[in-house]
Amino acid sequence: MYSDKSLPQLAGKFLRLVTRRCAFPPRDLAIELSTACDAACGMCFRGRLGLKPAVMSAGTFEKIRGRLLEAYGAAGPAYVNFVGLGEILLNPDLEQILASFKKAFPGARANISTNLLRWDPALFGRLLAGRLADRVSVSIDDTEDAGPFYHPDCAATAGNIRALGALNRRLGFPSELRLQAVMISGAQALRVLDLAAGAGAAILNLNRLTPHLFPEKDRPPRPNPDEERAILAAARAAAAGRGVRVWNNNSFNLPMDLASAGGRFCLTSDDHLFIDVEGRVSPCFCLRKLAWGSALEKPLAELYREKPDFYALQPEACGGCDVYRKEQSDR
Repeated sequence: MYSDKSLPQLAGKFLRLVTRRCAFPPRDLAIELSTACDAACGMCFRGRLGLKPAVMSAGTFEKIRGRLLEAYGAAGPAYVNFVGLGEILLNPDLEQILASFKKAFPGARANISTNLLRWDPALFGRLLAGRLADRVSVSIDDTEDAGPFYHPDCAATAGNIRALGALNRRLGFPSELRLQAVMISGAQALRVLDLAAGAGAAILNLNRLTPHLFPEKDRPPRPNPDEERAILAAARAAAAGRGVRVWNNNSFNLPMDLASAGGRFCLTSDDHLFIDVEGRVSPCFCLRKLAWGSALEKPLAELYREKPDFYALQPEACGGCDVYRKEQSDR
């Protein structure tokens, strides 16, 4: 993410993007711990990507950790998002994997992303007290029924977010709490903002729904760009003084807008790596068919030397994806 980088880091990112280069080793890393899920969100494209339910074992992660040590040394990557097109709380080795990662790279920031339908206070007590998760990101699209395309049980997750926030507060805020919601309406965004502020969340990330993997007849509805800007403006005004920063992937500042050629190049192009549940390496969790090879078989440096030019591939490979576009694209 470009949203939480320092000015020198943003300057480096700008130069890489405008010169179409990639950093190695990349600062931002995503490691998929699960493609199994306990939700059935209508907007999810797991099935359209042909994913089968699976989890990354602790043994597989140890091999990947060895590759990270080869590439980064003891300093490790700056930020690792433990995520997946699935629910990481379904991975029985989650705590062991996070502990192994933090033991190897105590200075790296670890984020876990969850729908939090499975609230386990004992597990989260250990994760937070042990400082195994520097950030906990929870996906929730409303505090009430959001409709058939979205999170299936927002009310349950809202209650679990409040419990997580209370636990985090009791422990002295060892983890940063971030809520992630798809933009549906202004009223919906304000309800989630109230939830975030009440739970002590530091960040509310209001995302754009990206339906490019759906056939046109099945695409979920979404606000147009003008409506998105109005939703963001209202949320940011309402967040003032409440301790919550409102983020959006598509709300570029001028340098990032220029660097991405007005949104034509993804802002993760220069500094991001995705490792899937089986150890395959690719530029994005949506682009699994472009995997360069397996981290279980080759060092990351060797895989980078062999990888194709992602900048050149984007116009065709990324299709109508506009997660990081300034304007919406329905191609």
